[in-house]
Amino acid sequence: MNGKVAWDGGDDDDLNLPIADAGTDQFVPMGATVYLDGSGSSDDGSGVMTYAWSFDTMPTGSTAALSDTSVIHPTFVADLAGSYVVGLVVTYDLVSSLPDFVTITAGDCLTAGDAVSGDRSFSY
Repeated sequence: MNGKVAWDGGDDDDLNLPIADAGTDQFVPMGATVYLDGSGSSDDGSGVMTYAWSFDTMPTGSTAALSDTSVIHPTFVADLAGSYVVGLVVTYDLVSSLPDFVTITAGDCLTAGDAVSGDRSFSY
C-alpha cells in the first residue's frame, strides 16, 4: 500500500470531509456592506472548525477587501457594480472541505420592484 487514498468519485460525504457552505447569492446596491454567512458549514464532530474566505473574482478595479478571512461572518464593501465571487473552505481536524462559492452582484441602483430580504440581501 502506498499510503494514498483512492477517491471513487462519490460526493463529499463519502470522504468524511467537512462541508463548506458560503451562503446564498445576493443582490446589493453598489457601495453596500455585504454580510457573508458560513454558518451552514458542517463537519462530523464537535471540535473547532476554521474558516478561510477569499475572493475568486471581483469587478476590474475593485479594491474590496474582506473584513477578516478567518471568521464565520466576514463583511466587505461592494465598491463597484458587478459580480463578486467569494469562496469558502472550512477545515476540521486538519481536513479541509472542497470550496463553496457565493456570488454577490452589486448594481448601480435598485428599482421599485426590488425587495429587501431579512438576511440583509436584496433580491430582484
